[in-house]
Amino acid sequence: MNFEEIASNLGLDEEDLNELLELFTTTSFADIEKINFGLKENDAEKVSQAAHSIKGASGNLGFQKIASLSKDVEMTAKEGNIKGLKEKTNIIVEELKKIENAMKTD
Repeated sequence: MNFEEIASNLGLDEEDLNELLELFTTTSFADIEKINFGLKENDAEKVSQAAHSIKGASGNLGFQKIASLSKDVEMTAKEGNIKGLKEKTNIIVEELKKIENAMKTD
């Protein structure tokens, strides 16, 4: 992960980027919990809203894989279909963990 490039694209220094990434991962993991709750409760709207939040934040930061997966989850849930979304959600979690790990080693 090229955090220098992300910082440059956003006009941030390293310290500000680290704070932003911490906020992003914390918020995204909270949204993942909302998605999982929505999946458990068969609440497609809750799933869609939480996925929308992740999509926007990840897209703004340049994490396109997360943004794309979140968009898929959001759009599928908006159609009222939540089958198969757990797998995509798990991939989003893996990607978020990669960001966290890269932050620790950077």
